[in-house]
Amino acid sequence: MKTFDPALHADSLRKERAYHIRPSLDPAFTPHLGALVEMLTYARLTTLQAVHDLPEEALWQTAPGFTNSIGTLLAHIAAVERTYHLLSFEGRDVTPEQDGAVYWGLTMGQEGTPPSRLPTLDELRADLAAARAETLRVFSTKDDDWLAQPMAEGWANHHWAWFHVMEDEVSHRGQIRLLRRVVAPEAT
Repeated sequence: MKTFDPALHADSLRKERAYHIRPSLDPAFTPHLGALVEMLTYARLTTLQAVHDLPEEALWQTAPGFTNSIGTLLAHIAAVERTYHLLSFEGRDVTPEQDGAVYWGLTMGQEGTPPSRLPTLDELRADLAAARAETLRVFSTKDDDWLAQPMAEGWANHHWAWFHVMEDEVSHRGQIRLLRRVVAPEAT
């Protein structure tokens, strides 16, 4: 089995590689999966850039007129990815009983099992990295035919599901950038 090779992908927005989608470069992935991996990678790099050097005290602040903090949004991004592990890889939905911590992040802290303490930025980055590592591990065992298959009768296919994971992250990244201007203007 071929596995994801991080050396073949961008690890920084400061490298030209981040701005090229080259799905055939990594032999671990079939062409459509490779393109999806490239786009997911770019989206994650831009999310991480949005919180680079964010002061820890700003992480869980809720700005006037906003309902979520940057920390809540980062936890949500990781939880959405883990939710789609369940939906796409395991064929089951997330439940508060079985997946309390994921459900907490998915519902932005409204339901599920809250952490015993709010995580630090480094812990949230580690959670994002762990969720992505699992995505890439499983993707390396799949192919483009799997990507086109529906996840459940009459519902989205795997390709749409993982596109949605990316678009959700990009949407929340925009919110993070906006929040950062309010809660940490000196660090922007």
